[in-house]
Parts: sequence; C-alpha cells; structure tokens
Amino acid sequence: MQEKSGRPRQLVFRGELGMTDPGTQWMVGMFFELGDRVLDQVEHLPEAVLQANPPNSYLSPAKVILHLVGTDMKRLPGVVGTFRTPAYAPEVARSQGVDFDAIPTQGIDVVSVLRSHLDFRRTHWQGPLTTAGLLDEPIDLPYFETKRDLLGHLIWHWSFHSGHLGAVTLQAGYEYLWTSAPKPVVG
Repeated sequence: MQEKSGRPRQLVFRGELGMTDPGTQWMVGMFFELGDRVLDQVEHLPEAVLQANPPNSYLSPAKVILHLVGTDMKRLPGVVGTFRTPAYAPEVARSQGVDFDAIPTQGIDVVSVLRSHLDFRRTHWQGPLTTAGLLDEPIDLPYFETKRDLLGHLIWHWSFHSGHLGAVTLQAGYEYLWTSAPKPVVG
C-alpha cells in the first residue's frame, strides 16, 4: 500500500474572497476547496492507476476527473454566465454525452486537464461567484430554483466524487490520508 498524507483540508471560510455573507463565503470557499482536494488526491498517481477500472466498476479515476470537469463546464454558465472556451475544452468535450463506461481517456493527461480547469475556475469564475446577491438569483433549470441551488449541487458532486476517487484508488493500492487544517485565526 502506498500512502500520501493529504494537504490540510480547509473547512472554515470567513472573510475569504472579500465576501461578507457567511453562507456565500462557505459555499464558494468549499467549491474551490473540493477542486483542490481532488487534485491533491490524484496528482501523484501513475497513469496506470488513473486509467484502471477497479473490480466491479466502470469508472477509472481518469473518467471521474473528466466527468467532474465536464459537469462544471456544462453547469457553471447557469451560475456565472457565458465564458470563453478554455484550451482544454476539446479533451473534455470528448467525454460528454457518452456512457460512463465509454468515456475516452487514453492519450489525455487528465491531471493537467484538472489543474488547468482549477486555474480557469479561479481566474474566470471566482470573481463572478463572489458578486453580492448572485447566488440568490432565480435560475431557469429543472431541479433548481436559484443559482445557489445549482452551486450546492456542484459542491455535492465534487464531494461525492472525491470520496469515490478515494475508494477506487485505495483498491489500486494508493491510500490518501485525510488531514484537516486548523481553524483560521480571524482578527
């Protein structure tokens, strides 16, 4: 078993990103934290582990990564509006609209795609997400009433799949040891 001590997880977000509303601070902070956590979970894995489907599953870590990034790209315009197409979009687009077991991952450096996506998130979406009142605006999508609801779904999505990644990589012999960051000192 190969172990990696994970980066300290940030769970408290106060005064982050220039926002004053604690609920929005937490949502936006957690959204970015979960992306960073997923990168920390996978950036050290060999390509063979990233591509491997564990027993009784059709989702390799590489497929999960492309699914997470693709879902962000599909859903976030509903929250932040349209945005320029990132350079990694063609690689992600190949994974959309197909069954999970058919997601093509060979020849795609999924860790680089994830890293680029997280940079793109911070550069292009962090500002709009911190706009006062944005998350309380109504949204015309099935299952969601406000932009906050949609962002909440994306937080759930990244949280679910970070646990999923932990389970499938553990089956491949790579254990990720979770650690928590100390509560930040405010003042």
